[in-house]
Amino acid sequence: TCRDETSLTMTLAHELQHFIQYGSDRATWAFNTLIPSLQPEVIAARGLIWPDIPIEREARIVAKRAAQALVGSENTDLHIESRSREASSSDEIADWKFIREVDTAQEYGDLAGHTRRLFQERLMPVRTELKNVLVDAKKDPRFPEIDLEMLFSGD
Repeated sequence: TCRDETSLTMTLAHELQHFIQYGSDRATWAFNTLIPSLQPEVIAARGLIWPDIPIEREARIVAKRAAQALVGSENTDLHIESRSREASSSDEIADWKFIREVDTAQEYGDLAGHTRRLFQERLMPVRTELKNVLVDAKKDPRFPEIDLEMLFSGD
């Protein structure tokens, strides 16, 4: 069905964009992947939702753009509306609202800059928690050496 095709297109484009992010700027990818590993209460206290994470925002924009190109804007909009109605949590509702409202004609660009701003403007109070998450992340061989202090200082 068209809904299945739209869903598959969006999922594939989203995950492919993460692969591209990982390959083109692994440090920025790594900083962003720390955020969902924070404790849920820390994420809630900072008011973070998926589109606030730069690599996730970009992946959602790319996914919607790909679906519009492959199955058409009308089918993409119908799929997004359907998923919005089926959403079961406030985070999921907010995510689909973002996807519905995002303008895919606009380039998101500068992931590193968006990431730096997110850490400096919203994540500074949870530095210690992020450092703890980083300790566990470094056990993953795909994870690069990254310096949180450099990100927070803006150097």
